[in-house]
Amino acid sequence: MKIKGEASKNEARDALKSALRTFVKAYLAYNPAVSGTDKESMGLPLHDTARTPVPPPSTVESLTQSAFDTHSPFTLTFAENQRGKALYFALHWENAKGQAGPWSVIQKAIIA
Repeated sequence: MKIKGEASKNEARDALKSALRTFVKAYLAYNPAVSGTDKESMGLPLHDTARTPVPPPSTVESLTQSAFDTHSPFTLTFAENQRGKALYFALHWENAKGQAGPWSVIQKAIIA
C-alpha cells in the first residue's frame, strides 16, 4: 500500500525526469554548439553529423522464382494444371539507378 506522500514524491520525480530528458535533448545532446568533449564528459552519446550511406540489399530472398519488370502492369501466365495452387509474391520499387527499396510483406494468392 502506497502512502499518499510517497505517490506524490514518485509523480514529482517522474515529472522531473521527463523535463530533464526534454532539456538535455533540446539544449545539450543535439546542440552543435556543445563540443563532443563536453558531451562525453556529461555522459551523453556522441551522434554522427553525417548520414551513413546505406548500400543496396546484398542478400537473396528465399523465393524460388523471381521476375522483374520496369513497366506496369506485370502479367503472369499459368498453365491450366496450376489452377487452384497458391502463389506467393513480394514487391519492391527500384529507383532510376537500379537501387532497390525494401521488400513488401509476402502476399498469397490462389491461381484462378
